[in-house]
Amino acid sequence: MNKAVSAVNLMPARDAVASTVLLRGFVELNVISEAEGVFQAVPDKDIHAHTVLVMASAEVGSATSLQMEEASKAVLMEKESYSVECVDLANARQGDLQYALKLFESMQLYGVNPDGATMVCLLQACSHRLDVQTGREVFRRSSDCAIPAEILLHEWNALLGACRSQGDGNVRRAERVAKKAMELNNEASYVLMGNIYSGSKNDQVDIDMALESLREKMREQGLTRKPAITVVTVGKETHRLMMDDKSHPNIQEISAELATLTRLLKNEGYVPRIDLVFSGKEEVLAEMALAKHSEKLALACGILYSKEAAGAHIRIKNNLRMCADCHQMMCLASKIYDGRKITVKDASRVHCFEQGVCSCENNW
Repeated sequence: MNKAVSAVNLMPARDAVASTVLLRGFVELNVISEAEGVFQAVPDKDIHAHTVLVMASAEVGSATSLQMEEASKAVLMEKESYSVECVDLANARQGDLQYALKLFESMQLYGVNPDGATMVCLLQACSHRLDVQTGREVFRRSSDCAIPAEILLHEWNALLGACRSQGDGNVRRAERVAKKAMELNNEASYVLMGNIYSGSKNDQVDIDMALESLREKMREQGLTRKPAITVVTVGKETHRLMMDDKSHPNIQEISAELATLTRLLKNEGYVPRIDLVFSGKEEVLAEMALAKHSEKLALACGILYSKEAAGAHIRIKNNLRMCADCHQMMCLASKIYDGRKITVKDASRVHCFEQGVCSCENNW
């Protein structure tokens, strides 16, 4: 990015194309403060600049509602389907179901035909808000769209995630949904179903047998869980962390900070969710496995590097769906470290934690 900035600064006149490329680079690196500065300076903002701004809000929940509204209108006026999907995705990931539905109606008024990706975004927003009735209607209407296998997989997984949010009463329904999703051979479907079984107290289901059956099916398909890769940004500093990865130069300090944080949070009522561990470990080993999650290391890293910055914003980006244990730790951390805002963008949505409360209202 330093070389990219230097190259743009050498241009006789910075145009919208070069500025938008620069903007996209900062968004990809999660350096949102720099991205916002570039956006403000973009001359003659076009649909591409507005689309990148919308995607920035999808990444870290950074754009204000006014910015989102202006960007959404600019995108709809151009009737470019990819850009419209970006707007829908941003609102879905932030859990703004009403705005996403309003945008969906506006698409039709502007003559933009929704495709499978748009319908999946809407279904995700319904899942985040536990709106089953609207979700059913969206699912019914999606049958009119041509949905590729990859998009269809996201749709089934969104339904599977909704079953998880609904609790024990939906284990059997989750099994029916998972069967459809697993036909597409994706490890995320197995992990989601494993989490549903692990957190279930339904007496009608033999949990141990069900989990072992899932593991066996994964082995037969040659599927393994993707490694979690987490990036945390505080100010202009960005750090990359993985479970059991010792490559970070200050990993010992970060691990020590996490141990201190865990002790503080346990005093605030934090109880590790060992029931979520899919691998069938004993209680002590299960707690140790939870403690190694890269999101927790990222949180500790963010706290460590923001101690001298009052009101710092810790931005975390993860390639997988955040587990409930990490979620409750983020909530409590935002409470005890008053003044710090924590934003986590995972594979499912954006979570904004402030003073012990998450924007998702524990629905994701």
